[in-house]
Amino acid sequence: MQHAQQLTEIKFENIKLLNNLSELTFSDIDTETTLIQPVSYPNSTNTTRPEIAFYDLQNQQLEFSKSVLSKSNLPKINAFGQAGYGNPGLNMLDNSFQPFYVVGLKANWNIFDWGKTKIDKKALDISKEIVTSEKETFELNNKIQLEEQDFEIKKLEQLLLSDTEIIQIREKVIKSSDAQLKNGVITSSEYLIELTNLFEAKNILKTHEVQLAAAKSNYEIIKGK
Repeated sequence: MQHAQQLTEIKFENIKLLNNLSELTFSDIDTETTLIQPVSYPNSTNTTRPEIAFYDLQNQQLEFSKSVLSKSNLPKINAFGQAGYGNPGLNMLDNSFQPFYVVGLKANWNIFDWGKTKIDKKALDISKEIVTSEKETFELNNKIQLEEQDFEIKKLEQLLLSDTEIIQIREKVIKSSDAQLKNGVITSSEYLIELTNLFEAKNILKTHEVQLAAAKSNYEIIKGK
């Protein structure tokens, strides 16, 4: 009776989870759908998180702003020219019509902005340091999370090996108990206890398989895949 109740609970829990998965993936998934295990994770802590690229772009933007500030204080040189025809021309002593032209360069240099530019550049340097610190903190936390998840994966893989060994032992016990039950050495209650132990061992193995698949998926998510 207890086993039947457990199977009923598992059945409806499975349906509930499949319905949730259907909602999340915007697709039709039911008990007839075949689900496969995720691809094994690569044993590497190198991250491809988009946040890393974002931090790099922020620093590039700040460096570009700093470069613009540096150039804004450089002298601004403009060329100019003027041409014409008149009397008198450029030679005031020559009372006749003659063409003339004037060309030259004009330089503007605002030295009063030097102090403000220096402060602005210092502020940009501080902003770059903050962004770099945030990036390093993010990378460190991400690395720690990956290492923790990698440890969880290795732990579950070891547990699955133990589960398999336990099931093999339980199956041998059941085979022996079956013979003992037929020969009247043990009671049906004792046989059911051993059968329950095998059932629970298989359930534990399946639970660890699901946990391992979830751990591998979490590893990929943390890594940024």
